[in-house]
Amino acid sequence: MFGLGAFAGALVRARFVHWRRATFLSACTLLYALATILLGLAQSPAPAMLAMALAGGGWVAGLSGLNVAIQVHAARWVAARAIALLQAALFLGLASGSLIWGLLADRFGLGGALILSGASMLATLVLGRWLPIVSNDAVDLSPAPIPASDAPVAQRRTYRPRAARQAEFQDRMRQLERARRRDGAVHWSLRQMADGGWVEEFAFNHADDARRHAARRTREDERLEQDIAELLEGCGE
Repeated sequence: MFGLGAFAGALVRARFVHWRRATFLSACTLLYALATILLGLAQSPAPAMLAMALAGGGWVAGLSGLNVAIQVHAARWVAARAIALLQAALFLGLASGSLIWGLLADRFGLGGALILSGASMLATLVLGRWLPIVSNDAVDLSPAPIPASDAPVAQRRTYRPRAARQAEFQDRMRQLERARRRDGAVHWSLRQMADGGWVEEFAFNHADDARRHAARRTREDERLEQDIAELLEGCGE
């Protein structure tokens, strides 16, 4: 029944593609949690079979949604690592959960452990208010054109933001720092000059790292750089 439910969940998954990812995953979690509690309360085969089918549907629909989201939205050069991290987290959860709920089943019985398991899963929905799944559908991580450059190991750029946009400029530059370090920079600094301008410096261990940095630049990085340019009195150097 779990397998049949999983098969059905895979078939109906496409009907919910218009849902927000966080909403859909919450719905799958709710379905699986209620099914687990129902299974713990079941006293006959019929409700137990229904619970297993519902659990299978929630399981596959939720996991397939996460896998697809990572494959679609992760930058191409890091997609394999992102998928590997997801798989590592899933198997860590399976292994540790098997141990924890097995020990609780010895103490409280199988039904009691299932009810506690379902209740704890419901609690994760509340936890999601403070640790939400952020949807980045609007973020374009497709490769950006590689600018013509010899890509030196150390790079230096100067900026002259408008006086009224200084705080916004610094916020955007902190975002740019994360992009630089994500793409291979091992050093990054931003300092203000005496005349009010700002100097950005970032460096790489090797020239190959600098060339890879250019290749890893995404459309979202390009948009961020355009936002920074709009805050300047003149173009960055």
